[in-house]
Amino acid sequence: MSNKQKWEEATYKSVIRPQRARIHCNFDEWVTKDSPKWQRECFVQLRRYQSLECHDGMSMDASDTCWRFTEILSLTDDCLNEKREKYEESLIGAICFTRKPEIIMLEFCWIHPFWRNKGLVKSKWPLFQKKFGIFHVSYPRTKAMQGLLKSVGFIDPNLQ
Repeated sequence: MSNKQKWEEATYKSVIRPQRARIHCNFDEWVTKDSPKWQRECFVQLRRYQSLECHDGMSMDASDTCWRFTEILSLTDDCLNEKREKYEESLIGAICFTRKPEIIMLEFCWIHPFWRNKGLVKSKWPLFQKKFGIFHVSYPRTKAMQGLLKSVGFIDPNLQ
């Protein structure tokens, strides 16, 4: 299915699909500009789903320029590929950071609705702290994000 078909399916039919890895491939834990383009394209599709849900516009593509400062943690699970009649690794969520010399920012988190409220982002929080140290969280913040930040004891670096 082409990216255009996936977009139309999500937009007009409200279908949101986990993004399957290529056959005999897995997603990198952290996807960056150095990751294969097919992985970046899967994340762009998740970002499209998020833009439909949050009505926040869409400005992400799979180009090296767009991904220059971007690092996205892959949230994956094994999902049934009905055509192949087997379970395969699929991208079910994304946690996006931008790393610029002056600031590290958690830009967005998006998880497929079937996998939400299971503590996936909270369980990764120590990994973020170890990898990035002090980081900021972008605005606007949804109620879910506000609840997460409270539950992990996040202190905005601007308020320290």
